[in-house]
This record gives sequence, C-alpha cells and structure tokens, in this order.
Amino acid sequence: MDTLGANANLSYEREFLVLPSVSEEQKSSPTPTNDDLAIVGIACRFPGGSNSIDEFWSNLVEQRDCVRPVPGDRWNADYYTDASSNEFHLPAKIPSSRCGWVDFVGEFDYETFSISRREAENMDPQQKMLLEVALQALEDSGMQYVGSNTGVFVGIGQAEQYELTTADLESINAYSVTGSALSIPSNRLSYCFDLQGPSMSVDTACSSSLTAFHLACQAIRDGTCSAAVVAGVNILINPSTVIQFSQLGVLSPDGMCHSFSDKANGYVRSEGCG
Repeated sequence: MDTLGANANLSYEREFLVLPSVSEEQKSSPTPTNDDLAIVGIACRFPGGSNSIDEFWSNLVEQRDCVRPVPGDRWNADYYTDASSNEFHLPAKIPSSRCGWVDFVGEFDYETFSISRREAENMDPQQKMLLEVALQALEDSGMQYVGSNTGVFVGIGQAEQYELTTADLESINAYSVTGSALSIPSNRLSYCFDLQGPSMSVDTACSSSLTAFHLACQAIRDGTCSAAVVAGVNILINPSTVIQFSQLGVLSPDGMCHSFSDKANGYVRSEGCG
C-alpha cells in the first residue's frame, strides 16, 4: 500500500467502494415528517491527539490544555512571532505561536480513496483529512451509503493551499484547481463515496460548520435528501491567515482563550475536522 506518509491511524481498506448499493425500496422510503433528526455516525480529529470521540471526550473530562507552540514542519516560529505584534501591528508577525495543532496532517493513504499519487500531491491537506474523517463517520453510522440520496455539507474557509499553488505559476497542473478550490471538498466526498444528494461547501467564517449543519437539517426535512454528511475542517498550512488576524488585533498574545473572563484578550486559532 503506497501512502503519502505512513499513516498508522487510517487502517481502512477499499471495501467501502464495493458496498452493496442502496435498494430501490430504500431509495423510495418516505422522508421523515417530523422534526426529529438523529446523528447516527460521528468521527473527529482534533488537537491533543484527539483522533477519536473517546480521546476527545477524555481531553474534555481531564481538562487538558491542547494548545501548543507551532510544530517545526509548519513555519519558523522564531521569525514570525513577536509578542508586541498586536499592540504595534508589526508586519508579518503574530503575537503567539500557540495554536491547536492536529497530528499527522501530511499523511494520507490515497490508494484507499482511488486517488492517484500525483493528484494527492496537489490536494489541500484539508481535503485529505476530510476524506479520512468522513470515512470513519460513515463506517460508524453502519449505513449502506453507496448510491444513496445522501447530501454533503462542509464548512470550510481557509484557502492557504491556493496561495501555495499559485505562488509558482510554472508548477500549476491539471490537479491544481481541484486540489485547492474550496468548492471541491464537499464534491470530492460525494464522488468518492457515491453520495447522490446535494453537495456544497459553506463559508460563513466562524459559523461555517453550524451553518452547514443547519442547511443539512433543512435539506433532510424538505425531502431534498434522506441523510447528510455534515463536516467542518480547518488546517493552518502557512502563517498568512494568522498574520491577517494578528493585524486585526483579535489574537490572544498569551496564546490562551479566556472565554467569559475579565482576562479575555483575544482568541486562539486551531485546526481540526469533525
């Protein structure tokens, strides 16, 4: 099995691609007429090694601080970090390198999803993590989802991969646009898992995931789809967006969120997918 990085956390094979298709009877089953909706599958990848719901819950119960300094494979923290950047709006600086970082961002088993190595090399890491976590959620649901009228609604707003892609115009290839456009992640899920309901990416800034969830609920209730995959994803590929928020003056200089506290002095950026 060829991989982009040895991903020990993704052990799924390609069986999901040959699951029995949904029967005609299932396709024509009545849409729920009440307001009760059920979450039947769930998966996540969050900071602090939260690669499962149990690990995420454990971090919450034990009140672990999952925020840490920037890993060495992202950017040069010494160069970009200056504690006074908020106060003086220093160019190309951020007040703290502490963020919520997710492990194994660069690793991806592209063969599992019938994606070529060349295409995978051009894919936004957000797309890769989204595919992995969506597969876990679908497996957790126990649904026969292949060929089903299942919609996909993805909250996503970071376009840092696009910045990297267009920085060197001579390196642009056939996979550059599908690897970096924010409209693609939801469509890639629909295509890979043969989900035949509506498919859309949603960007309403910090509320993107909740907006995606709201749209999914509406679509199920009005009969547009019979089920939905709802997800949100964010990865900090380079410091550009963090610098923008630093210039806006909204980042915490001590790298901590103090919600509802008199000590509140900004927020902390984070990665994750769920």
